[in-house]
Amino acid sequence: MAKLSMQDGLTVKLSQTLAVTDTILISPDLFINDALVLFYENEILIDTLINKENGNYTFSKPFQSLTENSYHLIVQTTDFETLTTEKLTMPDTVNFQILDEVAPDYNGVRKFSFSFTDDGTMSNFYMVKAYLQTANNFETINVGTSYLFEDASCGFGDAILPDYCFNGETIELFAQLSDKEDSSYYYLGLESISESFYLHYKNTVYEEYDAFESIFLAPSLYYSNIEGGYGLFSVHNEKRKKVIE
Repeated sequence: MAKLSMQDGLTVKLSQTLAVTDTILISPDLFINDALVLFYENEILIDTLINKENGNYTFSKPFQSLTENSYHLIVQTTDFETLTTEKLTMPDTVNFQILDEVAPDYNGVRKFSFSFTDDGTMSNFYMVKAYLQTANNFETINVGTSYLFEDASCGFGDAILPDYCFNGETIELFAQLSDKEDSSYYYLGLESISESFYLHYKNTVYEEYDAFESIFLAPSLYYSNIEGGYGLFSVHNEKRKKVIE
């Protein structure tokens, strides 16, 4: 799995998989810590990533990705086939407006609305995120969203949104958060994500199976955009705003 974010940089996690058999499974350390991980921008080699143990890799030097540039990874190891990720273009951020806020209900839930305009010249995919800032911490928290779409393919009733049903239009959404603690603030984030992340999420959500019976069934095929292996490479670009003063 690999994620490139304009705000958070690059995270890469490498591991191997083992087949499940009817014998006792003896699992060695599955993390791959000796790979050559090459990072490219617009087909030009930018960096050879360094290993941080437990299969984690990151930049060896400071790097800032740019919108409209393309990125991909090539992973080489001595024991496995070379892996090549899909080439992805870093999307631009989307400006959004905070509209109305509603006083917290008896459960301490505060509801507010926000809107943004989709770029109709291309397919876009979004993720709604929320954060809580206190004097000593800045953490991601759960956010609930709601909107009115007749077509189920327009979204999952949660924070992942393709623009299938509002391409080129302005959309208004409602989000709800638990009321803030003393001396804390909420931030809303609207993240532009690659289609690969949306497809992986969609595939994971809809692929439901019984964990006990699954070993007797045909393997489930999950979305992957890695040539030579399995996994996900995605790009993310987020805009954040303080929503509760």
